[in-house]
Amino acid sequence: MMDAKDYVAVEHFDVLLTDLKAEDIERVKIDGTQHLSVANNSTPPPTILKGTTFGENARILVAAVVSRTKQGEFNAVNAVMLVDTGSPYVFLTAKTWNAIGDKVEDLPNDQAYVKINGVRVLAHVSSNHFEDVDVLGASFLKNCKLAVDYPDQTAELRIVAD
Repeated sequence: MMDAKDYVAVEHFDVLLTDLKAEDIERVKIDGTQHLSVANNSTPPPTILKGTTFGENARILVAAVVSRTKQGEFNAVNAVMLVDTGSPYVFLTAKTWNAIGDKVEDLPNDQAYVKINGVRVLAHVSSNHFEDVDVLGASFLKNCKLAVDYPDQTAELRIVAD
């Protein structure tokens, strides 16, 4: 079987991010939410992800609740994630994987299913030029409506299907 000619295997995918680094993500607070802070898991995660535009290139960042249930233990964190409509995949950094209770070296094929604001999605390990950035790609975004207000530097990602 041959792959479609426009298919990009996850191991060959890259995002050239020269304007967004880990320290930038750690400085961003969205509605008071800080990257990799413990998420409130006593209530269902919101279906609206609040966001902002960041930097000279107005990158769209949203605050998401990333969770994983592993061996009966539930771990959830708030993650500031880049919305990338050009990425077919969701990627999490090694720091985010660790925060939800996984070691990257223990992930089969550098991937595992997680929940992002309650939506189950396959996530891969961030690498190459974006190893410090969590990325929301089309595999998650296909369930959402995105609204961006560039003059006000705000964004809203509304989950409409899962």
